[in-house]
Amino acid sequence: ADLNGDLCHDLLVGAGDGTFLHFRNIGTWSSPGFVDLSSGMAFEYDNQRQTGVTVRSSVVVPTRHVMARTDMEIAGTYARLILDSDPMLADEIGFAIAHTPVQVLKDPDVFPEVFRENAVMIHEIDRYLDYVNLVERGGPNGSYTTTEYWINESGVRARYELPPEIYYWYIVHPKVTDEIPTYIDPDTGDPAPPPEGKFWRTYLLFHADASYPPDPSGDVHYPKDEPPPLLREKLQNVTTLWNGSWYLAPRGYDDSGRNNMRPWDFGDHAVERVSNWVEKSLPLRVAEDDDGSRPIQPVRIYHEHNGNCGELQDLTVAAARTALIPAQGVCDISEDHVWEEFYHEGWHHWDNWWSDGGSVVDWPGYYESHWKPYISCVWAHRGDDSIENMNFHGYTGTARIEVHLQDREGNPVDGGIVLASSHRMAEDANPAHTPFTPPPIPSFWNYTDEDGVAVLDLGKNNYTLNIWSPLGSVPDQQISVEEENDQVLTYQVDGLKRTWSPDEAPVGSHQGAGILDLTFEIIGGLQDAVNLLEGVRHDQRIAHGTLTCFVAGRDSFDTLRRGGGPDGFGTVYEPHVDVSRGHVTFRADEGVWYVVFMNTEVLRTGKVVVISIPTYVPAEDPVVTIAEPRDGQHFPAGADILIRGSATDNTGIATSTLSIDGRDIDITDRLIDGEWQYIWNTTGMEEGRHTISVTGADASGNRDTASIAVHIGKGGEEESTILLDWPHTMIVVVIFIAVAVAVLARRS
Repeated sequence: ADLNGDLCHDLLVGAGDGTFLHFRNIGTWSSPGFVDLSSGMAFEYDNQRQTGVTVRSSVVVPTRHVMARTDMEIAGTYARLILDSDPMLADEIGFAIAHTPVQVLKDPDVFPEVFRENAVMIHEIDRYLDYVNLVERGGPNGSYTTTEYWINESGVRARYELPPEIYYWYIVHPKVTDEIPTYIDPDTGDPAPPPEGKFWRTYLLFHADASYPPDPSGDVHYPKDEPPPLLREKLQNVTTLWNGSWYLAPRGYDDSGRNNMRPWDFGDHAVERVSNWVEKSLPLRVAEDDDGSRPIQPVRIYHEHNGNCGELQDLTVAAARTALIPAQGVCDISEDHVWEEFYHEGWHHWDNWWSDGGSVVDWPGYYESHWKPYISCVWAHRGDDSIENMNFHGYTGTARIEVHLQDREGNPVDGGIVLASSHRMAEDANPAHTPFTPPPIPSFWNYTDEDGVAVLDLGKNNYTLNIWSPLGSVPDQQISVEEENDQVLTYQVDGLKRTWSPDEAPVGSHQGAGILDLTFEIIGGLQDAVNLLEGVRHDQRIAHGTLTCFVAGRDSFDTLRRGGGPDGFGTVYEPHVDVSRGHVTFRADEGVWYVVFMNTEVLRTGKVVVISIPTYVPAEDPVVTIAEPRDGQHFPAGADILIRGSATDNTGIATSTLSIDGRDIDITDRLIDGEWQYIWNTTGMEEGRHTISVTGADASGNRDTASIAVHIGKGGEEESTILLDWPHTMIVVVIFIAVAVAVLARRS
């Protein structure tokens, strides 16, 4: 099956565990060469077997990911969900669906109805909150929803409006971090449809357990002075989202479950109320509870009432989005900590600590000054399973590591994965602090773009780089990073990128009767990426590059489909090579012609192209007529003669010319709905025969001409028709009426 639209059959190999491997054909139609695309991980080119590779893959993608792209039934389900929704909710529902990976949408544990409830609850929750309002806006790109909210600025309640992209990504999107958006049974933690299954946005605002679980067997106890709090109640009468200041909040309850040092009036803004609610909802860390489970679904996390930084992150982000506070989860995997951020004119650090141990807000340098001396990399989750580097938010000083990946002849290799793993924790655990002590822990990864470049912003530490690509892998590389000491690193793989461009084929010109007029522009680039921690495939947006476009006849196109190169390829027309936009105008004969877009300079980078093409209408000859005067008609000398007629064409008349005895007069501007007219004053014209002709032409150069001859002066026997001006006509009509009245009067 041709799964990627490159006109070459790809290979699907089923496995006994219910999954299958997807191999892309990088060879030709008749001589295929396959590379594995199932994992996006390790590929090693085998020079001894030109038709294959030796695969070292650690991730297998479920069958449903590939099949989802052609599964019209599931696509129809989500389409109906959008079309049948209240128009006020369509934008939230549509955005969340469009920016959730296909693999997640197709997951049988995801209930599509959750996307509708997510949007409904956003608008429902808005009624309960005083520090934020939903607002509907219109703009040049259409209408959208966002929020207006208030900040306490030194006692003044200042209004702000949230950028719509922040609203949709970090309030609306129902995927918090690494979970799937679905209904969860609080008692089991398993996906379940309603009423047993609950969605976190509804559950967290309107539900509070009647009591905490029984105390664990150790010396740590759940709070004794109050039950688990209800989030909706704690947000009542709060009038500002934040006070604009950094702060450290004290711990809450101690190990006895009493002596709360963080009362509910500690802060009067929504960020603090959510923080305190999270701390009181998860007052024990995992090690202090007998359960020991590590759920990732906010509904189940809340119900268990204990957690470490991962559970605290998930519950904080979910509670914040429930409270219409834009929030995202951020991670420092290499140093084994995660936290969150909220948005107000930029992202602000936010961390709630386990065991009701307090919080820190808007102090990103806290970690390096109080915890770890050097942070490797901080990155953020997004709802589409992509990740974004957050080191520039002030967590650590960094260096820019620019990795260039090439094939064996120096051509850029796109779609390669560059994974940086830090040795910081292993080195700290080693008493000798030996550099590059194993094992390294993943810090951040990125993909090489169309130029073969991947950029990683890393903190001061020792790293191992793992580099894989469709054309082979690079032996593990060890690098040391110092702050502000940028590095450019170039590596080669053994494979060779196969490319072909029409500038290697003969270019022809063509002058057919039909016109093809087409414009195109690349507006984005996409790579089929994989989240290495979750194993979920997603579309990774990258800076777009170029493509090639040309027109080909049937024979040339068939050669191209069979994998023929420039030696056997026929003539191409209107080639646009390595461009980001173009305008194709082609004169075609009757038959089948192909407009070909080629992306052969890359391996894994797709292009989002906007193509504009008018409806194709075969060009026909214009039709020109002269309705008046008649051929051979006679006129007295000096008469004003009305010349009128029509000029029509199925593609429109481009020019129209009236000619009187060889003197051309442009009457194009006189054409109205295909009709034209002209008044010819014959004063001073010689008596005798005169020739009148009209020519009309379309944009293709097709033309038609109509001609007549008229006679001016004496010598003609045919009655003449003279165009009288308006006063003379009035006199004739008045005289006629007067005579008619006199005759009638006499008869009576």
